[in-house]
Amino acid sequence: MSSEYLSQFSTSCVEVMGKMMGLACEWQEVVPRLPTITEGMTVVTLIGLTGSTRGRIMMEMELRVAQELAEMMNGESLKAMDPMVFYSLTELSNIFSGKAVTQLNNRPEKPGLRLTPPNIFVGEKIQIFTEKAALSTAQIRWNNSFLYIHLCIERG
Repeated sequence: MSSEYLSQFSTSCVEVMGKMMGLACEWQEVVPRLPTITEGMTVVTLIGLTGSTRGRIMMEMELRVAQELAEMMNGESLKAMDPMVFYSLTELSNIFSGKAVTQLNNRPEKPGLRLTPPNIFVGEKIQIFTEKAALSTAQIRWNNSFLYIHLCIERG
């Protein structure tokens, strides 16, 4: 299930980034490496997954990538720590996660998944730990940039 869900969230992210920003992205599953993957200033959006399956969807990237995406989304130059960068990323994660959950809920098994509102974390040496969850990770790439989608599904 975790791999199937990761595939849906990653595919949705690629599709949304293509439609919103005209980016030709591709994704691949990678070996998860927590507590962190990126170095330097990191931006993480976090959305809770509830319903028949509980967990979290995290989108992780360098601040430079966050700024680049926000500028493309808004069609204007932004400073790295401009609040609009973070508002844009929470909206991006909300859009692709909502798309993925809708597609998963429309399958015959109808899992009844729901999302919590997104949170965003920004800082250096951010550490993310997960004890009671199965973690899977995808890397989404375009041009010379990338971000990670982490999916943590609670066990039991």
